[in-house]
Amino acid sequence: EEALPINGRVWYPKGDGPFPLALIVHGNHGMEDFSDPGYQYLGELLASQGMIMVSVDENFINSSWKDMFGDGLDEENDARGWLLLEHLKWRKGNNETDNVFQNKVDLENIAVMGHSRGGEAAAVAGFFNKLKFYPDDAKQKFNFDFNIKSVVAIAPVDGQYKPGEIQTPLENVNYLVLHGANDG
Repeated sequence: EEALPINGRVWYPKGDGPFPLALIVHGNHGMEDFSDPGYQYLGELLASQGMIMVSVDENFINSSWKDMFGDGLDEENDARGWLLLEHLKWRKGNNETDNVFQNKVDLENIAVMGHSRGGEAAAVAGFFNKLKFYPDDAKQKFNFDFNIKSVVAIAPVDGQYKPGEIQTPLENVNYLVLHGANDG
């Protein structure tokens, strides 16, 4: 876990701020194909409306095309959600004088978003955010407690990760799910 990168593409509005923050994570695809630039249209739109958006890079957590449909990646959405929260630790830059984001981030208004496996990961992040320990075995201590106000899941997978063998419980957070009628 110490070697996992904290990378993302950031779009932010002009002005003094502070601005609400939204993080979005992609779903599964071949790890060789970078998907974080794919949300440029959304990043530009949200920045034009006064929000900071980060397209989080979790490409390295995906399978390779050669093993995606065989013995590849499986049951990793808890790691995706945890990593999404790890990306929020950049809030320290909000107080650093030499940081481009100094006093620009409204840490009281945060959203986590995702598509497909990323959609489920956003819900997992919303759940993990309030926990003190990893729910399956309590061996990993959590120290998040960010002011996540909203979770947005776009065509999310459901039940790939079940904390304690139950559906991911979310409480006291705005939760928007968008799903197509003919999505597999």
